[in-house]
Amino acid sequence: MTNINRLNKILQYLIGCIPAVGDVELNFSGTNPSTKYPGTTWVQRAQGRALVGVGSNGTNSYPVRNEFGVDKHILSVSEMPAHTHPIHNRGVYATGGKAYAAISWSDTSTTPGDITWAGGNEAHENRQCSIALYVWERTA
Repeated sequence: MTNINRLNKILQYLIGCIPAVGDVELNFSGTNPSTKYPGTTWVQRAQGRALVGVGSNGTNSYPVRNEFGVDKHILSVSEMPAHTHPIHNRGVYATGGKAYAAISWSDTSTTPGDITWAGGNEAHENRQCSIALYVWERTA
């Protein structure tokens, strides 16, 4: 093998060690990979986002570079679990010029009634357990 052939093989090997445009590198240091691979350009991606594999899980499709999801979400009525807040009228009585209604939370033998809304309508935490790291994509 000639020296030129050896140099070509070494050069091909070294070029193969440099990530291609579109490749991603992860690190905890925050150091831009261009310091490790001079002459390359990298941009930080996925800030504040979890990584999900491209494809379909049978319910949803996830195309490349698609962003989705929210940190917090207020449940709509249709998203709440079906449930009841039963109260039951046990009768109305008057004493001393005032009328009173007796109710029960569990006595189902009498006429059911209604109660008022409950809850503060605030957004709730909606994140999976995660670990933060830097995601870099080579762009040039």
